[in-house]
Amino acid sequence: MNLKLALPNGRIAKVSAHFPYEDSPIGYRVLYKQPASSGKTAIVVGMADGGEPMPELLFPDRRPLTSEKHIRALIDVSRAYAMNPWSLLYELLPSAFCWKEEEFVKVSDKKPLSLDRRSLEIISYVSKKRRKLENLEKRFGKGIVQKLIDMGFLVPFKEWAMPDVSLKAYRLAVKTQEALDRVKKSRRREELVRLIGYLSGVVYATEEELRAEGFSVRDVTNLTKRGLLAVMEEAPHWLSVNPNSLLKSERAVLYKTLGKNHLILGEWKGLLERLKHLLEHVLRLGKSALVFCEGVNLIKSLYSELKVFLGNNLLRVSSLESSKELIGRWFTAQEKNSVVLGSRLSLLLPQRDLGLIVCFCESEPKLKGIVDIRNYLFTLAKYHGADFLLFDTLPPMELYVKGDLWDWELSPPTCEVEVLDRESSQVLSERTVELIKNHLKEENLFLVNKVGYGYAYCKRCGYIAQCPVCGSFLTLRVERSEVFCNSCSYKGQALCPECGGPLVELGFGIDKAVDEVFKLFGSRENFHFDTIPRLGRKYDNVFVLHADNILSVPWYDSLERYFSYLWRSACIAERRLVVQTALKDNPVLEHLKNLDWEGFYKEEISRRQEERLPPFTKIIKVRLKTFPRDTFRDLPVDVSLRHTPKGEEALIKFDRKLTKRVLQTLYKLKPLDLQVV
Repeated sequence: MNLKLALPNGRIAKVSAHFPYEDSPIGYRVLYKQPASSGKTAIVVGMADGGEPMPELLFPDRRPLTSEKHIRALIDVSRAYAMNPWSLLYELLPSAFCWKEEEFVKVSDKKPLSLDRRSLEIISYVSKKRRKLENLEKRFGKGIVQKLIDMGFLVPFKEWAMPDVSLKAYRLAVKTQEALDRVKKSRRREELVRLIGYLSGVVYATEEELRAEGFSVRDVTNLTKRGLLAVMEEAPHWLSVNPNSLLKSERAVLYKTLGKNHLILGEWKGLLERLKHLLEHVLRLGKSALVFCEGVNLIKSLYSELKVFLGNNLLRVSSLESSKELIGRWFTAQEKNSVVLGSRLSLLLPQRDLGLIVCFCESEPKLKGIVDIRNYLFTLAKYHGADFLLFDTLPPMELYVKGDLWDWELSPPTCEVEVLDRESSQVLSERTVELIKNHLKEENLFLVNKVGYGYAYCKRCGYIAQCPVCGSFLTLRVERSEVFCNSCSYKGQALCPECGGPLVELGFGIDKAVDEVFKLFGSRENFHFDTIPRLGRKYDNVFVLHADNILSVPWYDSLERYFSYLWRSACIAERRLVVQTALKDNPVLEHLKNLDWEGFYKEEISRRQEERLPPFTKIIKVRLKTFPRDTFRDLPVDVSLRHTPKGEEALIKFDRKLTKRVLQTLYKLKPLDLQVV
């Protein structure tokens, strides 16, 4: 059988081999090895008209790793963005399936006589278990290891190995207040306080999740060594079940049949109840469903709510699972109708009789900063003939413009909204302090749209200091002696990169807000802090202490992002939303107070249409070493350039129909960074 294999480097190999199963080979994993090279994982993506004979090609799985429909959807979306589909394929493939052939060493039968102490140490080390040759050479030195191989004391051999993706999770080992007290004098106090606050809210978190949230391995190790964090090799699944969800609420029985494209909008409880009904309905029809979430926090929350009433029909496929669990659930989903709750690790999973795809839109999830995952899921739904649903607090602006093509459902927030004036020097206004005092025993969430302690401001230059590496605004640490960059992780002394003068604090971040609230009210288990409003649960009161800085970045969608931040905050507030602002006269806030999202959308769309901005045009941000001025001489595009320490940044605006041609032109220039808006 002649097969077309997609390789990890984005290339295609054509081979002729025996396929051991009766069904189609497309989607199966292959352990592919060429002479004089190490083996690697490949995926069968089609049939070839010929190929290199490989009679010993290995197929390690009895079922396909993905389906032809998934591959076709990936090809379609890749073409729209002028990208290589096979590089996207391996971007989505979980590392647990990416096996490769590696070189190991073991001890031979030859007796180690007349060897020096160092050589005996190496042989003793290897005798305990097989060792990777590369790691052994790093530990003891390449020369001595190779000498022991040449002398016949060590024997090299090759073997297929699966990457080590075993699960390691962390939880607080002491009470939150004790942990906070014990890090008060730490040099990295603000990072440790944020890490402790995060873990107190989520109960436990995996190593991968902590890295994704911006926490450093050094801080995690620091708290673990000091006994403030406990390490769990396997996440306790019983912690994922929320006891409150055992109380079944009364639910309406009849819901209208969904169209092919559907938007479910509104506050958290409404979204959750609607999702439960839809999943119950699709399973009753003998179909399967995929529920995609980008964030691990939301996956945890949904799992605790859905597990109680879906039971074994719910399969979670995300970074929360060990490699053994992920592989088991991957193939279980092909054997029975089920609901897969997954992150991007689940996007190639070939479910049985897929009838519904749900996408929770916490952000704009993209592959390689270019391909919108929602477009891929929409295309996948078409190939399966499945219903496609977007769950969000607000509709994406682009879909609102195309409203006639989508069915809508809306359960708007019902909380009371109060907008308060805040002086620039204040963290908490007098009215905010009064409201907190009146509701001390309720569940309160405090939001500040900035990490760290505050912006780093240079009085001599008169503006916020910018990162010398990427140009983003710098953030001052709590001890005022260092600054850091949220975008590129740059760190340095609290001195202006331009004039060398001292930097002082301007505004405030989440760490300063934590300090201020704790100073006035003490540390409380019912006080929660975050930088963004996350779906997953509701709070009695949500206090947006500072989000005006969203408007400080002059970008076409700043108003939309500001309104969306506040609206999402309202969607997780049970009783009241309190917004502190220095911009009380901003018309956006009037729409918020009236819970009038559609009024805001109509005004914003009218402005963008007049100024030829997305969604009526397309924008690409690209960074190159140098940008040739004649790049688009044959295309009607608008280009704005600026110089940065890392090259030239170009902002390119053009008609949406030209997207593919513009991308093809840019790829030839080998950009350092590229983002499609």
